[in-house]
Amino acid sequence: MIRALFLLLIATLSTPLLAGDNVVVIDPEVWAVPRHGETILKLDGLQEQMLQLDEGQLITVHYPDHEEGLLWAEELKGWLISFGLPSSRITLNTIDVNEESLKIFFEKSTGN
Repeated sequence: MIRALFLLLIATLSTPLLAGDNVVVIDPEVWAVPRHGETILKLDGLQEQMLQLDEGQLITVHYPDHEEGLLWAEELKGWLISFGLPSSRITLNTIDVNEESLKIFFEKSTGN
């Protein structure tokens, strides 16, 4: 039921551009705007990747290795969970402190 509602919600939004194969990059300037469910789904590539998720597919969020980066990643994880993705399928990892973007990696499904 949650997945059906999620798919219905994101089907009504415009299709954003994909940052790369199975990767969505969110720059700090983009993340700095006020956020709510619709603006999160409109982030470049996120909607497309979420629509293509298979059961059991994992997501890894790479975030800048500083306190603000961790806060961004935790908030993003919360949004993904609110869209119906189980928290057990989301992993947070740090990247270089000089990197300022969030990077969301959608691992290829293993057929589960």
